[in-house]
Amino acid sequence: MKLFAAILIGCLSVFNTPRLQAQQRTMSQLVPQEASYSLVFRNVNELKERGDEFAVEMGYPNNISMLFSLVGSQLQARGAADDNLPCGIMWFEPQLIGEPEVKQGWKKPVAVGIAISDTKVLARSLEVDHDELVAGKLFEKDHSALGHKQRYYRMVGQYLWAVSHEKLYDFLKTAKPLATVIPRSRLAEIDAADCLLSLSAKTPELERDTAEEEAEKWISRHKDLDADEEDAIRNMFSILHEASHAVVTARVDRGLEFSFNIFFGQDAPPEVRQRILKLSPPAEGVSLAGLPSGDLLFGLSARTDASQIHPALTATVREGRGFWWWGWRQMLDQNFVSQFEQLKLLGLFGEIWPLTNRYNVGIYQEENAAAHGLISMASILETDRPDVLMSELQNLAAIVDRTAIGSVDDDADREKIQALILELIKQLGEDDFQQRQSATTRLVLLGEPALPLVIDAKLNTDAEVARRATQIEKMIREELAEKQAAALKSSVLANAKPVFIFHPDAEKRVGTSIDVMEVRINESSKMQGLLPVLVGAEWSRIRLVKFEKHVAVFFGSNLERLDEMIRNVQAMERGEDVSVPETPYGTPLLNVRGVECQGSVSRILRLIKHKRLTETEPDGQNDPELSSISVALEPDFFTIEWRLSLPDLKAIKKIGF
Repeated sequence: MKLFAAILIGCLSVFNTPRLQAQQRTMSQLVPQEASYSLVFRNVNELKERGDEFAVEMGYPNNISMLFSLVGSQLQARGAADDNLPCGIMWFEPQLIGEPEVKQGWKKPVAVGIAISDTKVLARSLEVDHDELVAGKLFEKDHSALGHKQRYYRMVGQYLWAVSHEKLYDFLKTAKPLATVIPRSRLAEIDAADCLLSLSAKTPELERDTAEEEAEKWISRHKDLDADEEDAIRNMFSILHEASHAVVTARVDRGLEFSFNIFFGQDAPPEVRQRILKLSPPAEGVSLAGLPSGDLLFGLSARTDASQIHPALTATVREGRGFWWWGWRQMLDQNFVSQFEQLKLLGLFGEIWPLTNRYNVGIYQEENAAAHGLISMASILETDRPDVLMSELQNLAAIVDRTAIGSVDDDADREKIQALILELIKQLGEDDFQQRQSATTRLVLLGEPALPLVIDAKLNTDAEVARRATQIEKMIREELAEKQAAALKSSVLANAKPVFIFHPDAEKRVGTSIDVMEVRINESSKMQGLLPVLVGAEWSRIRLVKFEKHVAVFFGSNLERLDEMIRNVQAMERGEDVSVPETPYGTPLLNVRGVECQGSVSRILRLIKHKRLTETEPDGQNDPELSSISVALEPDFFTIEWRLSLPDLKAIKKIGF
């Protein structure tokens, strides 16, 4: 904390300001567009009050107030500042004021703007004449800071400006505020945060390479990319290079809220808008609407209707070797899901993705664990082709357990399997990316039986077939090597050897026919004893309900949740409004978003400890709030908003992260 305080004090000793007007009231009005970097605080008094409460909750009392007191002393404005108005620091490119370039970014010309409530106290602190100060006289002080030999002071209206170069005053008089770059739909939320950190995308460092050069460098480092994947990567780099500013905001309010924003500017060319539409076509934002009510452990809602989302994800995630989130990494360490199985699961998800327009998933904690197990899962898939989606789910289940497509030891089955493999290899060269990707996933799932024909396909005259065959062979051989190396300690998922048996029209609930995917697993698997405890007596039945525009999936034993979800989907298809599962933290962060995820580390820890949500923890926290993250891509901005609840921050601190 002391190191952070020292850094912040050093930064604030060279604060900046944009247009020198007397009544600038918001953070985005204080920052000039031309600032290379800036850090602004909206209301120091509010931040100190809420920050101190938050610091006490986290076990770090008084640090926020102490930090700002030190900053005020360093600026020689302690006791004179109006801490209810924005104050900030900004760095500028030297050429803006005719200065030579510098290698160190922190040695760039800087300026500080701070509102003053008592000019007499300020005059005494600066040791200058009060009348001259109020009249706007320029004062020069010998005070080295961040590599600058002098510091200049001048009052302009209600603000005191401290700058490193006298010529900054002339520039700042005509500078346009950052507020003119931020779309109106985001401006109010940006200015309501406690602090703002902005970065101009037009700095020499960021413009060193063109979008094409950066994209080609990335592609050259990541081999085995599909042509559509390369196109998606080039598209992403071209969009990012049109960014005018990046803005990060933070707010303290019984937790921490962050937003990361990239703004494309009002003068972005039309082709950029077209590229953005490939990743985010116009549509309503996602929500958890339709899911049953209850105690959410995790909720996810996402759009899947963009043409380039799938290739962009497959390129970035596959090259990163699967998912690397902390929870997933923990499962790897516990040998629950092997690294290769991650990629197979990613491929299975990619099979369903193109057939849906959006989906949502909720994982719930069950209160009656004896009757319903610990959790249940509900999902709603929005699709224009429910019949095709149901058929694909059956086909994928057959390939996953392999027994449904026959045995290589049987002559008749062997011919059928060989014909299937040859057809999939042929599809590796299809024009449509989704077909190529689907064939790749299915060949990897088939595994060793497909290996001989896949090896032959490496010599195919179609370059794309040969490339993908080489990739598939590598993945299958990696799986075989992984199994050999861990023969005595194979992963829980692999040892389960699941078999899926589809039963159409097996049940009827709420006047609706329900298909059942029966799950059978190896009796010696650890999951044989785990699943009944986790999901309850109905653990072997995945229920699927087909509607005109949706497919609902339920896995669990509390069938009242399934009934509620069926009624909700029926209402949605009639065009009626349905409720959104209440989340303890409140409404989502963004009104229009492409992805929204909500979850709770503290709730999951309670589940692991077999504690109910109503039980009191030693720190007195009941009914823990959810954390959330949401993503939105619009024609003029890209935003990620992230909220960490106080209970989750405490839980993360407790486990050492």
